[in-house]
Amino acid sequence: MRYSRLCYITYDWQDKGQGDITMALGNERSSVQNPMIKYATDIGWQYIEPDEAIRLRAGDTGLVFRELFINQMVRLNPDFMDNILADGLIKKISGIQPNIEGNLMA
Repeated sequence: MRYSRLCYITYDWQDKGQGDITMALGNERSSVQNPMIKYATDIGWQYIEPDEAIRLRAGDTGLVFRELFINQMVRLNPDFMDNILADGLIKKISGIQPNIEGNLMA
């Protein structure tokens, strides 16, 4: 096992026995996600459990917390926004492709 230090990250280079060297950076949940969650909650954001997030997104494939999005859009834009228009925005956002062409559409 060889270790090298680059950009303050310790890399663990492992030979998987097939001639290729792979880099193990550790568990993303413990090294990236948990510190980000802690930081966000420390500054006032509310953590939402994964099961609750799925419910709020109306399923695994939903992109936004549907009810919250609609309520906030109506609250922030009372002069012209209604539930139907906010729901249309969700449909439009959900239809944007997650690639460079989608970026151009957005």
